[in-house]
Amino acid sequence: MKHLSLLLLGIIIIPAALLVGFLGFWPSQESAQPAVVVSVQQELNPLKTRLAQQEADYLAQMEELKQRMQTQQAAYQTRTQALNAQILTAQNQLDDLQHDARDLQLELSQLQTTRIKQAATNQVHLKQARAQYDQHLSELKTQLEETRLELNRINLQRQSQ
Repeated sequence: MKHLSLLLLGIIIIPAALLVGFLGFWPSQESAQPAVVVSVQQELNPLKTRLAQQEADYLAQMEELKQRMQTQQAAYQTRTQALNAQILTAQNQLDDLQHDARDLQLELSQLQTTRIKQAATNQVHLKQARAQYDQHLSELKTQLEETRLELNRINLQRQSQ
């Protein structure tokens, strides 16, 4: 029974499936629409126009960037030249100051040498003056003593008379 029902089912389902499949390919009664063929050229024209516009925009941007870069490069070169001039001036001033410092150091050394020599000379003169003073003082003391002795002698002679 089971086989019989499968057989009957197969007999009914298979022709029904064939009929539905066949009717699906059957032309309908609707009027046929003509096929619209779009020319490739018509589609390419707006695309070409848009690409040309983008290319022009990019070229304009590149030219603008190139001009800005040249302007900035010129400004940087001008600034660099000004800074180089300032550095050169500062270097020359530094060289002059170092030269002046060497001259002053040499002059200081010469003055110190002169001062030391002068101090030594003054010390010698001071010793000579001290020696002369001591000698002169000694001579004066001797003369004073001689004079005192002479006065004492004269006073003694007067008293003895």
